[in-house]
Amino acid sequence: MADWNTRYRRIIDAYRMKLMEVNPKACHAVDDELWAAGEEWVSDDRPFDLDSLMTAREIAERFGLSQQNVRDWARRHPEKITTHKRGEKALYLLREVLAYRA
Repeated sequence: MADWNTRYRRIIDAYRMKLMEVNPKACHAVDDELWAAGEEWVSDDRPFDLDSLMTAREIAERFGLSQQNVRDWARRHPEKITTHKRGEKALYLLREVLAYRA
């Protein structure tokens, strides 16, 4: 099980992403309020490389998905999400996962 911080991060990111889809202006307003209150962790605006290979766990933690979803999508749709093996690790091209999710 993920630590509590990772779990809450996923929950917050999921709500934030949905609010951004429904009402971007409101999402930015909430972000601004929380930043003004010193809660800079709310929005993860670190840059990322769409062409990077990441584990299901890394993708899940960064984008509020479940590891199992990433693995299942790759297994069910190998033509859309390629699994790259590096020893025992399965890696996924971030661009493919995010395109599939969209």
